Amino acid sequence: MHRSGATGAVAISLTAGESSSVVERLLAKEKAAGSTPVSRSIVKHLNMAVLSDRSIKQAIESGRVKIEPYDPALVQPASLDVRLGNEFKAFRNHAQTCIDPTQPNQLTESITVKEGQFFIIHPGEFILGTTLEVMTLSDDIVVRLEGKSSMGRMGLLIHATAGFVDPGFSGQLTLEISNISNLPIKLYPGMRIGQVSFHPLDQPAEKPYGSRGVGKYQGQMGPTESRVAEEGSPEV
Repeated sequence: MHRSGATGAVAISLTAGESSSVVERLLAKEKAAGSTPVSRSIVKHLNMAVLSDRSIKQAIESGRVKIEPYDPALVQPASLDVRLGNEFKAFRNHAQTCIDPTQPNQLTESITVKEGQFFIIHPGEFILGTTLEVMTLSDDIVVRLEGKSSMGRMGLLIHATAGFVDPGFSGQLTLEISNISNLPIKLYPGMRIGQVSFHPLDQPAEKPYGSRGVGKYQGQMGPTESRVAEEGSPEV
């Protein structure tokens, strides 16, 4: 942390690994000293950084982020690679006329790939997959899931809209995998399929994911279908 500035004003820069408790103590100290409190909006802007490789390792060592199984070799300069699990859900196109978000239909069939084998995703196909890793986040950090550049250059996408992971989440990440190339692509369980970046909040969430009434996917294991039907019928 670095502080500088003239009388009555304080400039602050925070490292990505500093927790929100540091911010709260700093605000209280400046207020008690009678100097101009730092704007929370500025603190929020400064604190919403991306964790570096060093900070990612520190967060895992301290338990702020839990990854199982964890391999230090997966840590990148500002992200952590995630690997593909061996479970998939393929949509039953032949058995459904359409998808109705208000109905909890069994839209998919489960497929488990045995060790040493692979799954082929065809052009234009959309399936659900899962990360090998189980991830647990503290109440003051969020995650962004992105695909690997090398896989994207082959036409493989790993999420449609679900790239945001809330603070407090625990479970495997469901991957929304699609093949936008003109050729089939082989998917091997254990391969590096994506990467996650870690972003600290300005302060802990009041109701982190998994709290009462929050988090219908908390604790999910394996590829998990949409549970939007649990939210009730949409208003029209």
